[in-house]
Amino acid sequence: MTNFEAGPYGFPVSDQRPRSNARDDSVDQDFEHGTIGAPISQDPNSDIDWQEDYVDQSTCDSCGDDDRVAVTGPGYTPSSHPAFMPEGVAVAADMMSDLPSCEDATPAADTDAAPYLWCRSEQTQRAPRASWTSVLDEAYCKDLPALQWAGDRDYQCTWQEGTFLLKDKQSGAIMGSVSVVQENQFKTRWNATNWDVRTALHITDTTDRGKEAFYAMAVYCTSTGTCNHNFDNSEAPHPVTQTLYRRDYSIAATVGAGAVVTTNGFSEFTFSHPSANPSTSPATASPTVRCDQLAGFRNSAGCVVPGAEPILDMRTRNVTPHAGHIGYAQSSGLPGAPNGTPLTRTTNNTIVQNNRNTTCNRVPGPRPAGRQCDEYPFASTLEGGGAGGPARTYGQNPPDPCPETMPDWVVRRPIPVQFFNSKGVSMCMMPGHDNMRGGGIVSWFYTKNRVHDGDTFYVKGL
Repeated sequence: MTNFEAGPYGFPVSDQRPRSNARDDSVDQDFEHGTIGAPISQDPNSDIDWQEDYVDQSTCDSCGDDDRVAVTGPGYTPSSHPAFMPEGVAVAADMMSDLPSCEDATPAADTDAAPYLWCRSEQTQRAPRASWTSVLDEAYCKDLPALQWAGDRDYQCTWQEGTFLLKDKQSGAIMGSVSVVQENQFKTRWNATNWDVRTALHITDTTDRGKEAFYAMAVYCTSTGTCNHNFDNSEAPHPVTQTLYRRDYSIAATVGAGAVVTTNGFSEFTFSHPSANPSTSPATASPTVRCDQLAGFRNSAGCVVPGAEPILDMRTRNVTPHAGHIGYAQSSGLPGAPNGTPLTRTTNNTIVQNNRNTTCNRVPGPRPAGRQCDEYPFASTLEGGGAGGPARTYGQNPPDPCPETMPDWVVRRPIPVQFFNSKGVSMCMMPGHDNMRGGGIVSWFYTKNRVHDGDTFYVKGL
């Protein structure tokens, strides 16, 4: 079923062992890249309450996607400026922060030097949005605040603007201007360690001698490991009469087995003029990209933006009972809802098993026909049942969501669900097909968003 050692789990690394506190003869076995429980069945009447391998990615391309943008809108992501920068490259708050103010720039005594200098105006106004058309993939990018990166786990974008003025060193007169908008985006891959980048420069206005200026782009990257890019930094300068400059290129990080590296990409523009010394705008530094080749991610190496906490929207995954249980659980006070307290993944098998042993595994079997026990927060989180707190379920009689009899230690809450306790666990019997599919979706969500041990995330329920 998993293609033996050539599949996502690799070779076995342990003998089979009885599942802790199991109600039958089920066993677990550890492999290089995960654990498989047996018997594994797609039978919803199975008495096994978790089936992480039930969903096949080949039949569910979007099962593990990050729904951050769809659920909450593009989430702002901090731009991480690494301590090391290539020589001569600066990171600043805006494109013009390295230029002197035109009001403060004084005439130069050296009449043999370039007669003009680049400077900035304190009264520079933003160019109307209609004066430039975004060339980025997502329409929301243009509506972001300037210099603010936003997006999700695998896509980020930003833009910034500036007006560069030419000042005569002797007379102090402004001889011309160049107004620009710069855009950046990048998209990572969950199963590859290179990512696609796009940088664009819009010349939104030029005046007087500013029309004689040129610009050229350069790209850099820095990493805790090694990185490279395929952009040609020797590209010839372009005249400002070329009002749109757009380049697609890639950045890659080298990641060994078992390693984790972080990388930042940079782009900057140098503006030149026949009568002025060149001026280079500060680099646009991307949010940190984290690449890994750790076990447990379907035998792959890949990259994500760790500063973007991902959201799993169970409402869109065709598992209505599962999504409904999550909604009830969060309404009762348990964490994980977007804009609330996140969940924290754990890959510690002892913690995971303890979470199961203190929740559904304590509920005596056999299960009602076609039903399985679902728990929330997930057993694969630090907030699971083993973290302590009261257990709860909902309703009393059909068509209530969880009418089945539960042990006395499970508190039954009335419908509609109101706040009960922010600690503890929620349990509900539900159709086995939905419970198994839900477990597979969570597994793919961890994989495609490369959710590491200790990473935080959110879940949206009904």
